[in-house]
Amino acid sequence: MLARKFRLGAKFIKLTRPQTFAFLPFIIKKSLNSANHLRVGVIIGVKISPKSVERHRIKRQIMESIRLNWNLKQGADIVIIVLSPIMKLNNHTIQKEIAGAGRLVF
Repeated sequence: MLARKFRLGAKFIKLTRPQTFAFLPFIIKKSLNSANHLRVGVIIGVKISPKSVERHRIKRQIMESIRLNWNLKQGADIVIIVLSPIMKLNNHTIQKEIAGAGRLVF
Protein backbone atom coordinates (compact mmCIF):
# COMPACT_ATOMS: atom_id res chain seq x y z
CA MET A 1 0.00 0.00 0.00
CA LEU A 2 1.18 3.50 -0.72
CA ALA A 3 2.33 5.64 2.18
CA ARG A 4 -0.19 8.26 3.31
CA LYS A 5 1.82 11.15 1.85
CA PHE A 6 1.41 9.62 -1.62
CA ARG A 7 -2.39 9.36 -1.31
CA LEU A 8 -4.66 12.08 -2.60
CA GLY A 9 -7.39 12.91 -0.10
CA ALA A 10 -11.05 13.44 -0.94
CA LYS A 11 -10.74 17.23 -0.76
CA PHE A 12 -8.05 17.20 -3.47
CA ILE A 13 -9.89 14.98 -5.94
CA LYS A 14 -10.98 18.01 -8.01
CA LEU A 15 -7.97 18.69 -10.20
CA THR A 16 -7.30 21.98 -11.90
CA ARG A 17 -6.95 21.69 -15.68
CA PRO A 18 -6.17 17.97 -15.79
CA GLN A 19 -4.84 15.98 -18.71
CA THR A 20 -7.04 12.94 -19.36
CA PHE A 21 -5.81 9.53 -20.51
CA ALA A 22 -8.34 6.78 -21.27
CA PHE A 23 -7.52 3.08 -20.99
CA LEU A 24 -9.89 0.11 -21.08
CA PRO A 25 -10.36 -0.62 -17.35
CA PHE A 26 -9.82 2.95 -16.09
CA ILE A 27 -9.44 6.66 -16.87
CA ILE A 28 -6.44 8.60 -15.54
CA LYS A 29 -6.50 12.34 -14.88
CA LYS A 30 -3.19 14.09 -14.23
CA SER A 31 -2.47 17.58 -12.94
CA LEU A 32 0.82 19.10 -11.78
CA ASN A 33 1.22 19.99 -8.09
CA SER A 34 3.64 22.00 -6.00
CA ALA A 35 4.73 19.00 -3.91
CA ASN A 36 7.88 17.13 -4.81
CA HIS A 37 6.13 13.78 -4.94
CA LEU A 38 3.27 11.99 -6.65
CA ARG A 39 -0.17 11.93 -5.00
CA VAL A 40 -2.70 9.36 -6.18
CA GLY A 41 -6.44 9.00 -5.65
CA VAL A 42 -8.61 6.11 -6.81
CA ILE A 43 -12.35 6.47 -7.45
CA ILE A 44 -14.46 3.31 -7.58
CA GLY A 45 -18.21 3.79 -7.76
CA VAL A 46 -20.90 1.58 -6.27
CA LYS A 47 -22.03 0.74 -9.81
CA ILE A 48 -18.73 -1.10 -10.36
CA SER A 49 -19.49 -3.46 -7.47
CA PRO A 50 -22.10 -3.05 -4.74
CA LYS A 51 -19.81 -4.91 -2.31
CA SER A 52 -17.34 -2.63 -0.55
CA VAL A 53 -14.97 -5.56 0.03
CA GLU A 54 -14.49 -5.96 -3.73
CA ARG A 55 -14.11 -2.21 -4.29
CA HIS A 56 -11.42 -1.96 -1.58
CA ARG A 57 -9.63 -5.04 -2.93
CA ILE A 58 -9.38 -3.42 -6.36
CA LYS A 59 -8.22 -0.14 -4.80
CA ARG A 60 -5.50 -1.95 -2.85
CA GLN A 61 -4.36 -3.79 -6.00
CA ILE A 62 -4.14 -0.52 -7.94
CA MET A 63 -2.24 1.27 -5.15
CA GLU A 64 0.22 -1.62 -4.80
CA SER A 65 0.78 -1.68 -8.58
CA ILE A 66 1.50 2.05 -8.52
CA ARG A 67 3.95 1.63 -5.63
CA LEU A 68 5.83 -1.09 -7.50
CA ASN A 69 5.80 0.32 -11.04
CA TRP A 70 5.63 4.14 -10.99
CA ASN A 71 8.23 6.78 -10.15
CA LEU A 72 6.85 8.42 -6.98
CA LYS A 73 9.27 11.38 -7.08
CA GLN A 74 7.35 13.36 -9.70
CA GLY A 75 5.25 16.36 -8.66
CA ALA A 76 1.81 15.44 -9.96
CA ASP A 77 -1.68 14.64 -8.71
CA ILE A 78 -3.22 11.57 -10.32
CA VAL A 79 -6.86 10.49 -10.11
CA ILE A 80 -7.73 7.02 -11.40
CA ILE A 81 -11.40 6.49 -12.21
CA VAL A 82 -12.12 2.77 -12.36
CA LEU A 83 -14.50 1.39 -15.01
CA SER A 84 -16.55 -1.80 -14.82
CA PRO A 85 -14.33 -4.06 -17.04
CA ILE A 86 -11.79 -4.19 -14.21
CA MET A 87 -13.99 -6.71 -12.36
CA LYS A 88 -13.05 -9.36 -14.95
CA LEU A 89 -9.29 -8.84 -14.55
CA ASN A 90 -6.99 -10.66 -12.16
CA ASN A 91 -4.22 -9.07 -10.08
CA HIS A 92 -1.44 -9.77 -12.59
CA THR A 93 -3.40 -8.16 -15.44
CA ILE A 94 -4.22 -5.10 -13.31
CA GLN A 95 -0.52 -4.67 -12.50
CA LYS A 96 0.37 -4.96 -16.19
CA GLU A 97 -2.27 -2.35 -17.16
CA ILE A 98 -1.11 0.09 -14.45
CA ALA A 99 2.54 -0.33 -15.47
CA GLY A 100 1.68 0.33 -19.12
CA ALA A 101 -0.41 3.35 -18.18
CA GLY A 102 2.45 4.74 -16.11
CA ARG A 103 4.77 4.62 -19.10
CA LEU A 104 2.25 6.55 -21.22
CA VAL A 105 1.24 9.10 -18.59
CA PHE A 106 4.80 10.06 -17.62
